[in-house]
Amino acid sequence: MNHNELQQFILTLVEALGVSVETLNFFERKSGLVFNVETKDETLFTKNEDEVLRAFNHIVKRVSESASETDSPVRISVDINNRDTNHIEFLETQARSLGERVQNLKVAVDMPPMNSYDRMIVHEALKNMEHVTTKSHGEGSLRHVVISYSD
Repeated sequence: MNHNELQQFILTLVEALGVSVETLNFFERKSGLVFNVETKDETLFTKNEDEVLRAFNHIVKRVSESASETDSPVRISVDINNRDTNHIEFLETQARSLGERVQNLKVAVDMPPMNSYDRMIVHEALKNMEHVTTKSHGEGSLRHVVISYSD
């Protein structure tokens, strides 16, 4: 399934849910291809901590994978009004700021508990920062990233 066919599939699926779409575009991010749906009706997707959006993404990924003609299909995600993109940018900025604090003060900093996806974003944002290491600590809903100074 090419990008345009996938875009049309997503548009059809969103409209079948009764959501009006203002624009639907796609762009590449390090993690793969992102389809962003601009709509004034985002509440359906953002209920229950984005549970509907996660389910929607799961359906789109499965359809894309089953229609792929390669063994390693492109990673695809659907974003609503750039919510996920903005969240990623916020986490990366916060991580870099805390990383700089760790470099300057040579102390460890605990970030608040977060899900595995958010922790992965933090680890990725800081993996090449000089004198900074990251590790996940804790269990379950208390799992968080610790940013530490290293020589």
